[in-house]
Amino acid sequence: MKLKISAMGFLLRELTPRSKDRLASYGEWLSSQIIAAAFQVAGTAAVWKDSRELILTDSGFTAAEVNVEETGKKIRDYFALAADDLFILPGFIAADKNGVTTTLGRGGSDYTAAILAAAMDATVTEIWTDVSGMMTADPRLTSNARIIPNISYQEAMELSHFGAKVIYPPTIQPVMGKKIPVVIKNTFAPEDPGTIIEAVSDGKGDIVRGISSINNITMISLEGSGMIGIPGFSKRLFEALSNEK
Repeated sequence: MKLKISAMGFLLRELTPRSKDRLASYGEWLSSQIIAAAFQVAGTAAVWKDSRELILTDSGFTAAEVNVEETGKKIRDYFALAADDLFILPGFIAADKNGVTTTLGRGGSDYTAAILAAAMDATVTEIWTDVSGMMTADPRLTSNARIIPNISYQEAMELSHFGAKVIYPPTIQPVMGKKIPVVIKNTFAPEDPGTIIEAVSDGKGDIVRGISSINNITMISLEGSGMIGIPGFSKRLFEALSNEK
């Protein structure tokens, strides 16, 4: 994929974030149509719907911000008129107000599922991945990591923000307000119970729910007499970081 993108960038003589989103969108777009076609061949009626027609974002390419109100209305209006039972939508991709393709960032497919679930007041959101749920620690770093059977929204978000890669942190936000449980299941071991993320978890007396870590970080110590008594210094510091994302 990197080779193809580089070749395209060479031909176009540019590779902007907008171009990257357009190129990156084809994977989900194509794979979701293949899955819809497989259902139909197997005799199960399935309707493919382009997420870009339902999920509206700003033009923050590669990590666009969802317009929650407009997106929710688009989703509800579409499904209110739909008569079918099974729908296949590509995750990760969306569109801005001009219809230009955007993407939702790393883990955006899970985020897409949560956006749809919240808009439709779903009973549950299932995330199917390659592990059997969230774990007490990174199994690559410790041999005694265990599956966490039940965890709260806040705990899951904390672990995700600080290194746990099983679930994309924004995924929790749409469903949390409506208390829709999120179940993480393993595609390769569907019989495993997985992890349930919900409003209130059963800690069963555990003092520590889980441990997460972030690699390759840099710490900057900013100090000096020129900082003393200068108003707005912290604002300038964090604004500079925010502007560079």
